[in-house]
Amino acid sequence: MGLFDLNSDDNYYENLSDEEKEELEEKMDDLNLEEWQKELVREGKYDPENFEEEVEDEDDYYYEEDEDEEEEEDEYV
Repeated sequence: MGLFDLNSDDNYYENLSDEEKEELEEKMDDLNLEEWQKELVREGKYDPENFEEEVEDEDDYYYEEDEDEEEEEDEYV
């Protein structure tokens, strides 16, 4: 069983070695998880990475409306 393998065992966290617990806690701290998120990970219900925020591309903020405005600006130049 890997460190972040999910299982339905209620004693997931207790079954980890001290080294695995320390690694898991460090991983959760590195990801800046909130306490409620850490509890879900400790219960074995979620992997720490499940809570990572999605990184959006700059293109995600570009709307069709912006494109129309640029075309209008070009007309006035």
